[in-house]
Amino acid sequence: MKNCWICGDLADSAEHMIKASNIKAMFGKIDNGHPLFRRIDDEKHERIAGIKSEKLKFEKSLCSGCNNARTQKHDKAWEKLSNYLLVRSPKIDVGERIRLRPVFNDGLRKGMLGVHLYFLKLFGCLIIENEIPLDSQEFANCILNDYAHPNVYLSFLVVKNQNIKKQAAISQVTYIQKGEFVSAQWMYIVGSIAVNVTLASSVRPNKREVHLWHPTSFDKHIVLDQLGKRAY
Repeated sequence: MKNCWICGDLADSAEHMIKASNIKAMFGKIDNGHPLFRRIDDEKHERIAGIKSEKLKFEKSLCSGCNNARTQKHDKAWEKLSNYLLVRSPKIDVGERIRLRPVFNDGLRKGMLGVHLYFLKLFGCLIIENEIPLDSQEFANCILNDYAHPNVYLSFLVVKNQNIKKQAAISQVTYIQKGEFVSAQWMYIVGSIAVNVTLASSVRPNKREVHLWHPTSFDKHIVLDQLGKRAY
């Protein structure tokens, strides 16, 4: 058995690739009578008979303490934001500035830091599972000590493609290193919303088609861009 990449204890727990509440919100009850189908790249569809299926999870790379008690508040933060964006009336649209106070009335900065740390947890699981040449220890330190990774940004996107809107998906990580410049990107999609997660050793502010949000910006809103634009 491997060790938890966050704290070093035995890794006896596997994180959902897509948050279970997001899957339930999109597809409702999942059982033998109401199955879900998963496809990886161009492989055949696999039948999923329940929300707890191992096929919906990463390999075991976390301990139960980190995957549950330690990061539960981060999971809840993303659940709040994603639920708000998915069910809001009127429906979200490209170019909107979404006020965050209604989502996190118990603490906006704490809530959005939780969103950031939720995606750091998924990012770390992707690094371990796919042997990406990035140091997961810095991700672990952020989660252990409740602070933002200085080089990880989130972009909040509206999905317009009707076929993509029917899916819940997580992409592979695109990793690039050119000299001292290092970047890695991946996408989390659930219905009409997507989050592009970007790690970049340097970014050019105000010269991008997609807004890169970071907890240190202290903005009271996020800007919704369109899936398919460049992140930097």
